[in-house]
Amino acid sequence: MDDQNDIINQSNNFRMSDLNRISITPSFILYILFSLSQIMAPVYGIILSFKKQQCNLLMGPQLVTGALLQSLLLIYGLLFGVQELALPLFLGIMLIFLWVYHFKAGTYALLQNFKKNEETAQQLNEQKNERQNKQEIKEKKDQ
Repeated sequence: MDDQNDIINQSNNFRMSDLNRISITPSFILYILFSLSQIMAPVYGIILSFKKQQCNLLMGPQLVTGALLQSLLLIYGLLFGVQELALPLFLGIMLIFLWVYHFKAGTYALLQNFKKNEETAQQLNEQKNERQNKQEIKEKKDQ
């Protein structure tokens, strides 16, 4: 019977130590806010890309994995305390590599967009020049 009471007391002590471990400090609040913002940024990007129906196939997987990694960081920090961030530090380093790849993919998409805009601008300029030439020819004929 004493063994059973010891086990119950140990489990109760474990639960109390878990509650004592989570102390709400300014750094803890900043950690939660930062993590939530890091999670919401890719999610917001995904929502925007689907709303505009321009979901870039290069960006989608990076956004999703970025949001998942950041969610894991937040959950780990909440469970084990902000001070014990050895695994999240490793995940953060992985996330930096992911962001670099994400940036490269985003830069590639932007360059493609600029090329399309340049081509459109050239076409519009050509049309404008043709109209001006036609007007000049008409004016010369009228004179």
